[in-house]
Amino acid sequence: MREMQAEFAQRIGELMKEKERLEQQLVQERERPQATPPKAVVQAPETDFDELVKSERELRVHVEKLRKEIERINRAWEKKLPYFKQD
Repeated sequence: MREMQAEFAQRIGELMKEKERLEQQLVQERERPQATPPKAVVQAPETDFDELVKSERELRVHVEKLRKEIERINRAWEKKLPYFKQD
């Protein structure tokens, strides 16, 4: 009986410590400043429009090169595929 009471008292002590820890954590959470949601990224007014157009052109050229490379690879694999199917 005394053993059960001792275990019960020990468990209550552990639970009380856990409760205190969680309460402190909650207080810290409430005291911490809330993160503000990110604002929309707006281009700076001093950004040169011509630079943006040039960058867009460069990206379009790069994308077109990648498309052509993919088409070339696909054609090469289409030629190789019948040989693999025969084996």
